[in-house]
Amino acid sequence: MGLFTSIALWTAGIGSMVSGITGGIMQYNQDKDNAEAEAKMLEYNSELAKREAADAENEMHEALRRQQAEAARFQGTQRALYGKTGVMMDTGSPLAVLGLTSERLEMDKIDTQRQGRANQQRFLNQSDAYLYQSKIAKRNYSWSSILSGAGTALGGVGMVANGFEAFSDWRGKSSAGAKKSSAQAYGFGTFGSYGR
Repeated sequence: MGLFTSIALWTAGIGSMVSGITGGIMQYNQDKDNAEAEAKMLEYNSELAKREAADAENEMHEALRRQQAEAARFQGTQRALYGKTGVMMDTGSPLAVLGLTSERLEMDKIDTQRQGRANQQRFLNQSDAYLYQSKIAKRNYSWSSILSGAGTALGGVGMVANGFEAFSDWRGKSSAGAKKSSAQAYGFGTFGSYGR
């Protein structure tokens, strides 16, 4: 290999190192910006999920209020009908009917609370998941771009090393050739040709 080859390898190697370092930095910055944007979006989604959880709780309380008012109206109507007929409500079937009605209405209230709490918890879990994803997004962006840039830079180091090797080979051959021609010019011959 000649001097031109070694210079070309040095130039390519240095260019590769610079390209790898600057590319790694640029990719790192781009990844960082993308991760921060994604993290902000996930944090916003988390806030929306918290608002939906609060809305679900408010809806549950409103549904319970409506249900309780309706239950009170229904039980009042039921008592009024028994009172109108002159049936005694302190013993027997009418009391059992009122008890079963109260029990059914209370079970409906418990179901409404359970469903409301489940909806609220679903939104809170979703909010927590968004926050966790946000933390992951912020943490994971750096290593891939840094390692990619370092790999390209190390490839450039290899090219520079090959350039030095090519230069050493060229220098060794050119100096050996120069010694050989000067020895021949003075009539000494080449090494090992004495006595022939």
